[in-house]
Amino acid sequence: MDEIYTQVAKSIHGLSLAQGRKRFLVAIAGIPGSGKTTLAKSVVERVNEMNGSVYHYAMCIPMDGFHLPRAVLDRLPDRKQAYARRGAPWTFDVAGFTEYVRSLRTWADGNSAEILYAPSFDHKQKDPVANSIALAPETSIVIVEGNYLLFDEPRWRDVAPLFDYRLFVDADLEAARERVAKRHVQAGIEPNIESGFRRVDENDYLNAQAIYEKRLKADLVICSIDESMISG
Repeated sequence: MDEIYTQVAKSIHGLSLAQGRKRFLVAIAGIPGSGKTTLAKSVVERVNEMNGSVYHYAMCIPMDGFHLPRAVLDRLPDRKQAYARRGAPWTFDVAGFTEYVRSLRTWADGNSAEILYAPSFDHKQKDPVANSIALAPETSIVIVEGNYLLFDEPRWRDVAPLFDYRLFVDADLEAARERVAKRHVQAGIEPNIESGFRRVDENDYLNAQAIYEKRLKADLVICSIDESMISG
């Protein structure tokens, strides 16, 4: 995949320079296990290398920071279902996420010297962490990665037009299913691969099917290649 990462990085870097504005916003979407997170991080790393290893020239924001906190899930009518389906569209703060991307668009279109903050997700604490990612004023390319950036449902579909460039990582459903099941075992979430697959089939696989059924058009579709260490 290294060659693909480099090609995508060069393309995004070139497009950002051609647009003639200070900042360029990119969305990378895909199903769980497609490799979107790996792609986003790899592209950011390569773009920064193209600019003399300036750390803040390109930065990545994961959509995971907009998971509903556990305190909110605890108050939902079906608490057990909320935890079992965490990662489904309705377990995200879609209003907060849309508002944030709008503020990101305003920041990108202006000449603000302010630092713009974004939340991240702490996998040990299993909760979002507010203001833990800082976009420096010198940041020129911001890549947002997540499952539902090109999701054609009310409220979610308002997000995609806010980006300058939209990518979708196309992955085989069964290959992605296996990746995510193995990830659950490696992370200690499930004790063995059988329970890992069961967890995927009851949540992640359902989310993946919904993403494919309700996918908005991307500017570029990248075919995922099965790699043992791929994530996203």
